[in-house]
Amino acid sequence: HEPGESNLNPRFSPDGEQIAFLRTASARSSAFRSDLCLLSVSSLSERCLAPEGENWNFSNVDWLADSTSLIGPLGAVVGARQMVQIDTVTGALGLVAFGANASYLRIARGTNRMVAEEVFVDHNIWRYPGPNGDPALPPQRIINSTRDEIAPRYSPDGNNLAFMSSRSGNWEIWLSDSDGRNQRQLTQLGFANFPNWSPDGRSIGFSSPARIGSKESAANLNQSLPHVYEISLSGSIPKALVGSDDAGALAFDWSVDGTTLYFNRPAPAPCGFQLWRRLGDCSEEFI
Repeated sequence: HEPGESNLNPRFSPDGEQIAFLRTASARSSAFRSDLCLLSVSSLSERCLAPEGENWNFSNVDWLADSTSLIGPLGAVVGARQMVQIDTVTGALGLVAFGANASYLRIARGTNRMVAEEVFVDHNIWRYPGPNGDPALPPQRIINSTRDEIAPRYSPDGNNLAFMSSRSGNWEIWLSDSDGRNQRQLTQLGFANFPNWSPDGRSIGFSSPARIGSKESAANLNQSLPHVYEISLSGSIPKALVGSDDAGALAFDWSVDGTTLYFNRPAPAPCGFQLWRRLGDCSEEFI
């Protein structure tokens, strides 16, 4: 394997002809990469199944009895996992109707039985007294569901909240009143994260690996570099602010006057992230 790569979690196929394993931090991408690979026991040749540019973030996999299919939990770097079946001949992925929160699994040889570890974490949003508030007031849980709610952001006028929720099955941007009432889903992209209000409070920016107008499935959205988008409070079609297929953008914020957007961009390996800014004329420069 290439320097900086790790090969993990090997599993023999039932017929003993192949070994499936996970490969992470591939040199084929400047961003984090996770792939699913096969090693032929007889020839010691290997091939990886994720198409070039895609990122399969499996925690582990196991073989089905036919020795041509694998099953495992696939998930974004941030977000709920989805159990998928993998055709090792074509590399096609198919969603399985169970195990949405499963991580590590094993299939009993010669049977239809599978055991898996399921992890449930339920993050909620609470309201606390501010620095000038009454410290005697108790915290209040204002936004909750059976899934996760994180990353709350007050609007500039303090009347609304933007937050991330996975209650739809995927991480999306949601809105509510400042007290958590009148919650509604703003994005429907399969994965959107870390909302930020524009300085005038008329729109919300967020980052997402989705490509507006594409048909990518939610299970594979982390195959692409994230872009920064902007969406109006009415839920119109998001507008791309920063990002391209060759240069992603995330972790952003506007300047106070709204004329400049500061954001992180993945740097070429082995570096991490760089700080960039987008100016009012739409030009970008490294800081």
